[in-house]
Amino acid sequence: MKAILTDMTISISEFKANPNKAVQDADGLPFCVLTNNAPAFYVVGPEMWQKIDDIIQDRALLEVAQKRSREWQAQRANKKTI
Repeated sequence: MKAILTDMTISISEFKANPNKAVQDADGLPFCVLTNNAPAFYVVGPEMWQKIDDIIQDRALLEVAQKRSREWQAQRANKKTI
């Protein structure tokens, strides 16, 4: 059995009947679409997707900044030993 990671669910039949209404009814919150009472996929609205994308991009930038910081610190350490 797979865990459902949202508070709201909808059957695939109901979703296929009117996907735009399902997204509107969710009021910006993510929901799970079920097939045979098991999670088939998740739906998020554009605002939520933008937040997710911002977090992913921020994480990537953080990794670049941390790498550059380590390189800078290593360069400073090398200059002190010379």
